[in-house]
Amino acid sequence: MDCVADGDDVRPVFVTSKFALAEPFRERGGYGGFSVVPEAQEREVRDLACRAVRALNIHGVADVEIKLTADGPRVIEVNGRLGAWVDDLAVRSGTSDPAYVAVAAALGLPYETPEVKQGGPIAFHYLTVPPLGARRVRAIRGVSALRRLAHVDRVVVLAEPGADVDWRIGARGNTAAVIGSAATHEELAATVAAIESVDWIDYE
Repeated sequence: MDCVADGDDVRPVFVTSKFALAEPFRERGGYGGFSVVPEAQEREVRDLACRAVRALNIHGVADVEIKLTADGPRVIEVNGRLGAWVDDLAVRSGTSDPAYVAVAAALGLPYETPEVKQGGPIAFHYLTVPPLGARRVRAIRGVSALRRLAHVDRVVVLAEPGADVDWRIGARGNTAAVIGSAATHEELAATVAAIESVDWIDYE
């Protein structure tokens, strides 16, 4: 959840929802402009994020990582910057313009922030991570098969054949990013399943 703060005026800018983690606890990217969680729960998350930023007396933009638990949302961390992919996801989903908001807030200029969205498009940035135990990329083939998938706009290959991979190094160990948009959460889920079904990279 990204927020903008000007004194006590703290407002939500963009909610980034995350994909299911890859084993063991590795991030697979995120999506937005509207979340799969109910509107009431999203408003609770937005309120908690803004309260965390206000409590830390932050001016400008902040990225608040929040975990949904059985006892309600809980703050994991607060960063004094925009979150990963936030500006791209927000602009492509037609939700907001976080980079402009950040600059406007820093310069004392007026800016607008969005209400909760209840419709598409949903922009996504999906990460391909190596399987647990993989140590090297042996071969990459058929990237065009990924690019031909419905709702995929771009595929960015992050590791060349022969490159070392290690699940323990986090984002630096990702092998590709698949970028696109969908109209519904059902379309998004089907797209992720299609991405995962493409056999295009071999590991050692």
